[in-house]
Amino acid sequence: RWRVELQHAQMKREGLRVERLQMKTAEALMRALALYWVVGWRSMELCYEAREHPELAAAERFTAEELQVLTVLRGSPVRTLGEAVATVAKLGGWPGYRSSPPYGPKVVQWGLEKLGTMVAYHRMLNVGQLGNNDTG
Repeated sequence: RWRVELQHAQMKREGLRVERLQMKTAEALMRALALYWVVGWRSMELCYEAREHPELAAAERFTAEELQVLTVLRGSPVRTLGEAVATVAKLGGWPGYRSSPPYGPKVVQWGLEKLGTMVAYHRMLNVGQLGNNDTG
């Protein structure tokens, strides 16, 4: 029950702010809410799963592209879920000091948003490199 409450907080005031959505139809609103629910759930699950199982392989929860970008950001290979989520949380504004409180779903969500943008940019660079190799 507590995680459901946290998920609702994540959807409303914490990270996604679904209350700001202004859709013209109920169907459009339902589709948007379904997407937001999945996005919010991922950030919350990653946050808690990384705390409970930090040694889990990062490749089980992150794509190869996401791990490539996280490796560049971290400066060393990202192998475990704990390393990956901590790097994502730092992208979201978590200071990451030993004295820092644990990261929460909000900073993980913000970090995932930035990571998504970086992965898209990474894809564009790779397409550009392929294009240059084909014409060169």
